Amino acid sequence: MARAVPNGDSCDQGIGRTGQGRSEDPSARELYDYWSARRGLRAAPERSDIEPGAIRRALADTFIVAYDRGNGHAFRIAGARLCAAFGRELRGAALIDLWDQEGKARMHELLGVVARECIGVVAGARGRSAEGTVLDFELLLLPLHDRTAADAASSARSLRRTCRTGSS
Repeated sequence: MARAVPNGDSCDQGIGRTGQGRSEDPSARELYDYWSARRGLRAAPERSDIEPGAIRRALADTFIVAYDRGNGHAFRIAGARLCAAFGRELRGAALIDLWDQEGKARMHELLGVVARECIGVVAGARGRSAEGTVLDFELLLLPLHDRTAADAASSARSLRRTCRTGSS
């Protein structure tokens, strides 16, 4: 299930007040708040506006993908906990390849909406680790402007503590 996150426009003020479109995860909320502050009155911040040190608590769960349907939206950056959940380094891999056929179509559509409409989206996803463990994720997809392409700064947080690495 996906829902839009508020961007401060008058048409979505009800979303913010009702709590719809808001992440339940504190790390994802921190990332969204930072993204929102960096964009100001713009539809989305520039990729160069994002300072990793400012979102260090969210970095392990954060990724940036290139919005490039032809290359399966390749990961430019993928956080350590996200890579650990999938049992491999994700940088350079196609985000779309993490999904089955039905999921690929949905992700293409979802990423297209984020890029075209320049809105953030919160979505739930379920997958399996290399060992077959079911993983439930919350995806927070936030658009970034780039001088060459629109990227999606995203957070995928495992909701199962067994998938996390390091101390909680």
